Amino acid sequence: MNNALIKRLAIIVVAIVLVCIGTSIFRSFSFHIIKTDPAMSSVGRLAPSIDVYFNKDLSESNLSVVDNQGIVNTPKIHGKMLEMDFSKLLKIGSTHTITIAHIESTGGDVITNKNLTFTVKDVAVQKMSSEQQNKLIARQDKFTYSLGTINFVNFDQLIDRGIQQDQLTTIETAIFNYSKVIKKEFNKVILDSSSLVKVLHDPAAQTYNNSSMTFTTTIDSTTYTVRAEYPSFGDDIYTRIYDTGGAIVFDSSTQ
Repeated sequence: MNNALIKRLAIIVVAIVLVCIGTSIFRSFSFHIIKTDPAMSSVGRLAPSIDVYFNKDLSESNLSVVDNQGIVNTPKIHGKMLEMDFSKLLKIGSTHTITIAHIESTGGDVITNKNLTFTVKDVAVQKMSSEQQNKLIARQDKFTYSLGTINFVNFDQLIDRGIQQDQLTTIETAIFNYSKVIKKEFNKVILDSSSLVKVLHDPAAQTYNNSSMTFTTTIDSTTYTVRAEYPSFGDDIYTRIYDTGGAIVFDSSTQ
């Protein structure tokens, strides 16, 4: 390798290094997001908030966050961090976009129309950051158990089989009411898709019979069979829950 070639290579290497240094210096001075907690690829159903960290102190002036799906409370500024608490538990698999329409640093720098898009995942609490875990613990101190806190998995498939949205809510409410009967707070209810059996009303039957949907479900670690009966007209639906021995443990028609 001759000296001229070595010099050319050295010049190229130095140029690349200078560009990298220049880019790093420019980025360190420009107003930008450093990270989000959780990362957009790791937003879990139990995440209490999305915290956006910037490289400069933030101003509350002209702050504008667009949340068309109503999933976050009023954003708060804490130094270099924008905190957006979730107003409700999110559904696993759902996709959301929060737009930071306008945010300023205390020095007058501006970022506009920054989209934060994420798909909710089933993330274990142990995999959350310590800050998120501490928030979750604080939130649990104020926790109110309700229908919305139960994670119903695969229940949308009932709609694919002909159940209406309000009827689905009635089925989920029956499971929630069963939890109150046995005085136990349910966390996750999983519908076994392969167990779904739908029986339609038989117009030729000697006596009137309802259509029905029967399926196996795992409530936390316990297996049950759920049977939902509904007429061919109207929105009424009656839900019975059976244990593994076939005994009825809950009947919404008697509640």
